[in-house]
Amino acid sequence: MSITALACYAHFTIITWLIGAHAGLHIFNFVVPAVALVVLGPNRILLISFIGLGAVFAFAASQLIFPEAAIPAIRNTPLQTVFMFMATLLTLSLILAVGYVAFALVEKTEMALEAEYARSEALLYNLLPEDIAARLKVEPDRTIADSLPQAAILFADIVDFTPRAASLPAEEVVSFLNKVFRALDELAEKHGLEKIKTIGDAYMVAAGMPNPCGDPVHRGRDGTRHAKDGCRHVGRVS
Repeated sequence: MSITALACYAHFTIITWLIGAHAGLHIFNFVVPAVALVVLGPNRILLISFIGLGAVFAFAASQLIFPEAAIPAIRNTPLQTVFMFMATLLTLSLILAVGYVAFALVEKTEMALEAEYARSEALLYNLLPEDIAARLKVEPDRTIADSLPQAAILFADIVDFTPRAASLPAEEVVSFLNKVFRALDELAEKHGLEKIKTIGDAYMVAAGMPNPCGDPVHRGRDGTRHAKDGCRHVGRVS
């Protein structure tokens, strides 16, 4: 990028020598550091600073050394005024375009980061209870270990699921499990049970954790009774 910048400065300087600084084309030098900022990014700020200083030096040198055109026919003509107007307009347009591209890239990057953050949040809350996930976000290096007075763990699986699944297409098996687990998720939320995980056709929930409750065993029993009815309904519908 530095060689490209030097080539641009040399090119604009030669043009200024030919048509004179009054034509204003040496103002194009200031487009180079703007483009460099977009191409290199803010992490290369030192190199961009040198490129910017090069633009200032090239502009000042052209202004002081080549005030008049080397081509006699262009000296003190309206053509120089036209060149100056066009150079100013184009330089402003190019800098605005470069700025727009830079902000668009930043906005796109921020949106991608926000989407990735949302996916990470969803994954975190899907893997851990909401209370535990929130505490882990606040103190990520702290070991979380709670003492609970009593808790109940419930396991459930589908009877004869393996031989039945072997005779069904994979899509039907996944669709059936999705319906069953969705129904169990709704029942777990209704009865205040905490879903721990699913393994194949097995479903595991807990009562009395991570937040303690008065009678986790009875709460788990009530949830189990309704889960049987819900699974029978899903089985009939499927």
